Amino acid sequence: MFLWVAEPYRRAGLGRALVAAAEDEARSRGCKLLFLETHDFQAPRASTSASASKAVGRYDDYPLGYGQTSFRKRLDR
Repeated sequence: MFLWVAEPYRRAGLGRALVAAAEDEARSRGCKLLFLETHDFQAPRASTSASASKAVGRYDDYPLGYGQTSFRKRLDR
C-alpha cells in the first residue's frame, strides 16, 4: 500500500491518521509486522513518531542526494 498526502493537507495530522488506520486494518487481518519506507524529502520524523516503529535499515543516495529509511513495527504487542 502507498500513502500520500497532498501538499495542502500536510501538517494537519492526516498522514498520522492514515498510518494508524492502516495499522488497525493490518491487525484486523491478522498481520504481525508492519514495514514502512520513507525518503528524507518525505516525512521520516513523522513516520517514526506516528507509528512508534524502529528504524531497521537505510539506503543513502536513493534517490541521489537523499536517503530512504526502512522502519518495522510489531503489531501483535
